[in-house]
Amino acid sequence: MKKIFLGAILTLTTVGATTFANSLHAEKVSISVMGLDNVANTVTEITSTLNTLNLTGPQTKAVTTALTNYVTKYNTLKAIASTAKGASQLTAAKNTALSAVKTSVGASKYSSFLSSLSTTASNTATSVATKAVINSLIK
Repeated sequence: MKKIFLGAILTLTTVGATTFANSLHAEKVSISVMGLDNVANTVTEITSTLNTLNLTGPQTKAVTTALTNYVTKYNTLKAIASTAKGASQLTAAKNTALSAVKTSVGASKYSSFLSSLSTTASNTATSVATKAVINSLIK
């Protein structure tokens, strides 16, 4: 009887540990999927701080397009950014985005745009994904 009882406990413990391990694995998968940067949310989080610049509709659209293109490329290139080729491609994407922003908002508002990015990156409410994108843009 004791052996049956111990066997049952061992079986339940093994099943419980396996279930726990599987739930941890599922949690890891969930975190990595959730960790993928959502381009629209990241761009919205950045552009929502630009209200103080009083951008026109076309300027806002140009900034949004430039940021959307950059975030999309950032998502693709961040995995290889530590390689020379990846770093070069990410720098080119950054320069293209910042050039498009500067052209659309003008030199006077461009410095305010960069300042706004820095403020957003230092805001504790800003998501980790957005901070990473901003830091890659302004460094």
